[in-house]
Amino acid sequence: MFSLCHEYAHLIFHRDRDDVAGPQQRYKSRGRAISPEEKVANHFAACFLVPESALRKQFAMQGGGWAYEETVMRLKGTFRVSATCIIDRLSKCKLISPQNASYLWAMANRKGWLRSEQQPIVEPLNYQGRLRILCRKAWESGTASELFIAELLDLDRKGLSVLLAGWYEEQEAGYFE
Repeated sequence: MFSLCHEYAHLIFHRDRDDVAGPQQRYKSRGRAISPEEKVANHFAACFLVPESALRKQFAMQGGGWAYEETVMRLKGTFRVSATCIIDRLSKCKLISPQNASYLWAMANRKGWLRSEQQPIVEPLNYQGRLRILCRKAWESGTASELFIAELLDLDRKGLSVLLAGWYEEQEAGYFE
């Protein structure tokens, strides 16, 4: 996903440049001499995928303060980006001290995270939980039919019946009003 957002940033920010020759254009993408175009594209992708307000909230839920490897791994899983992206965002959003950032970058370098991703995310995205919540809200407001909800959630008649029975029961109990 990061790569897709990164390339999208090139389309947004660099398409009008006279020296951009399309996909074959080569930018220095690693090391100290990284090109300004790559910095812009990386920054855009990182901000898009790891918004500061969401990172602040998630970091606070992890306990805030000093970030450890475990903190980075949890946030990495939450935002589905690389560990180095999380370290970069924690630092740029000033959620960690410069000393903590140096500690994390040294660890990332020592463990090879700059070359090979630690604990890569292999499971596919799952929007089913969010989709179910949105379906419930639409059902409660009367803007989605039961048939439409069944199609969206890929439920047969029995599955839909069980789902709706639970929703009705919760409504009658006054849990969600």
